[in-house]
Amino acid sequence: MKRLKNKIAIITGGASGIGKAASLKFAKEGATVIIWDIDKDKCAETLAELKLKGYKCDAYVLDTTDVNEIEKVAETVASTY
Repeated sequence: MKRLKNKIAIITGGASGIGKAASLKFAKEGATVIIWDIDKDKCAETLAELKLKGYKCDAYVLDTTDVNEIEKVAETVASTY
């Protein structure tokens, strides 16, 4: 059973390393995964990998140390999902 069905998971640093592992795990458990990462290329790679597996996901390139960027992207995510 998918424990995170109908949930949205925002994974900061979700494009590589532990963050990518978390993105894959959350998606496998049924969550719509939203990747926030500063690395544009890694975002694209991880997003493509998740979509290839049929998972619901999206990615945003941003610097999570910038409060203004976080607020802007959070508003976009909230209005989209």
